[in-house]
This record gives sequence, C-alpha cells and structure tokens, in this order.
Amino acid sequence: MERSYTGKEHIAAVFKGERTDRLPVRVFHGLRPGLELAGVSAKEVRTKPHKYVDVMAALYEILPQDAVSVLVADEALLAEAAGERLGFTFADVRARAAKGAALLQDKSTLAQCELPDLKRGRRLPYYLDICRGVSSALPDAAVDPMCTAPWSAAMMLRGPQNMLLDIKDDPPFLHKLLNYTMELTKAVGAALLETGVDVLTLADPSGGCSLISPAIFHQWVEPCLRTTIKYLKNISDTPIILHVCGYVDPIMESLVNLGADGISLDDPSSLEKLIQVAQDKVVVEGNFSTGLYLTGTAQEIEAQVQACVDTAAGSAYILCSGCQVPDNAPLENVKHFLEFGRQYGQYERAAL
Repeated sequence: MERSYTGKEHIAAVFKGERTDRLPVRVFHGLRPGLELAGVSAKEVRTKPHKYVDVMAALYEILPQDAVSVLVADEALLAEAAGERLGFTFADVRARAAKGAALLQDKSTLAQCELPDLKRGRRLPYYLDICRGVSSALPDAAVDPMCTAPWSAAMMLRGPQNMLLDIKDDPPFLHKLLNYTMELTKAVGAALLETGVDVLTLADPSGGCSLISPAIFHQWVEPCLRTTIKYLKNISDTPIILHVCGYVDPIMESLVNLGADGISLDDPSSLEKLIQVAQDKVVVEGNFSTGLYLTGTAQEIEAQVQACVDTAAGSAYILCSGCQVPDNAPLENVKHFLEFGRQYGQYERAAL
C-alpha cells in the first residue's frame, strides 16, 4: 500500500534532501478571493486573527496545497514600529501611503525611531495569533509567514524615490535606516519562528534588478540580507526562503550564497539559470507565470507547469507561482494549476 503524505511532509522532505512521491506544489495568494467564501469582511480580516484563519481555511478547502502563506506586512505594523512613536496613528499612515507620502519624509525623524518591544504591541501579536491559528486549523499544510526584508521595509518607510536619492545624497542616513529595518526584520522574524511555523519567507519585493541595479543590490541589499538570514538561522532550524520580486538573473549567484535554505523565483527570471547556479545548494521555488492564473487556458497552464517541472527535474524544487496570484484570477485556474502540478510533478515522471 502506497504511503499518503501530508503537504507539510512534502515541504519538509524537499528541504531535507529527501523525496516523497511528488514535488511540493503551492501558490502565493491574497485573502480577497476568500472573504465572500468565509462570510468575512475586509475590516474583520485586518483586525481579528480568527477571521483571518477562517478565510485561509475557506480558501484551502477549494485550493488545497502543500504550504500556505501568511502575509506579515502592512501599514499598521510599520506604524507600530515607527509611525506611532512619531505621533502617527494607523489611519494617518494609511492616508500617507494613499498619497505616496512616506513616514520618514523628514530624515531627522529617524532618530526618534527606537524599536519598541513589538510582542507587547498590537499588530505583531495579531500575526502571531494567525500563525498559531492556521497551524491548528490546517495541520496538514506547512505554514509559511512572509516577513518583509530590510531593504523593502526601508523603502516602505522612506519611499522609493527618496531612498534611491539617499544612495547618492546621504549614504550615512541610509546606513542608519537599514540598520533600523534590519533590527525590525530580526524582531519580527524571530517572533514568527517562536510560533513553530514550518517555513519562514523573507520577502524583498524591491530588491531585484527590475527596480535597482546589480551594483546597488551588492552594496546595499546583499549585506542586510546576509546579516538577517545569519541571525535567523542561528536561532532556529526552520527553513528560510528568500523571495526577491522581478528580474534577478544578474544577482543569482549572490542570492544562492546568502545562506538561505531556498530561493523563490519570480517569473521574469530564468528558472533554468537558477537551477544551474543553485546546484542543489538551495531549494528552488516558483517561476510559474502569475499572468496565466488570470488569463491562461487550461492547456496554457498545463504547458507552463510542464516547462517548470521539466526544467527542474532531478533538483530540489517546489512548484509555485512566481509571485502573488492576482486577486481577480479565476479560482478554477488556480485549482487546475495545483491539481495538474500534483499529477505532473510525480517523481517517477519528473525524473524521466
């Protein structure tokens, strides 16, 4: 009799260099498609951890997968870490974000941003309760919170244009800002790991070469990632995945050597190149085109799954969306991706 594996076991095996009966399969998706399914309002899901869990459970019932993501990043967490100390409320921060105005528009305010004990606050405990709740509600799935990396957290605080100008105009300030966001990322990451999650993803959506040059990555982003990953690896054996959005082909070697256990690859980049560079030193995840969830036919989805699996055949690989699935993508397309991925990703077939 063949053994039946849970999603959590599929994910654990790939990071241990072991095999189950197929490749792990998952997607990154937001909560919006699940609100109506669970009968939960947007306000409830942002403020009540058990409602967030209800939405994830409702989505999982339709889209069962090997790992589920908890997106640990919003204006409220930044407000708690910095904004409220500067006299901003959560509503102020949201209003500023809507206008494109950064919290740290005035550089002198950085001196006031002493990191509080976030576990004694309101927002981080909300996410910690979600992680515990999802682990209990979905025991067969690996729970993977996505924590914003230092560079992207700094860009959220300072604003993209201001921060890129700081590289030339005020490097000492930028060093101080990145030191602050490194401590923020460490604190959030460590607290998430304490909940017993199965994987932790560091998300750096602003760290790829679609937005910055390789030179900026090497000088500013890479040292922050290396330090943060080393810290998190020193306090836990939980696998760390690094996700950098956009095009990363010019910096792949550096990404692989940062110390993370896995690299999550967006679809503008080359899966073939990363497989060659990784040489099984890290688990490779992703690269499926997110646009296909929105507009692709069943045949197009199948062809892209086949291309990903065939490219990664014989390697430590998790079939996954390159980035977050569009909120308005038909759930039927996402479901077909997961079902066909489980079928086509059987190791006996993938090894041919």
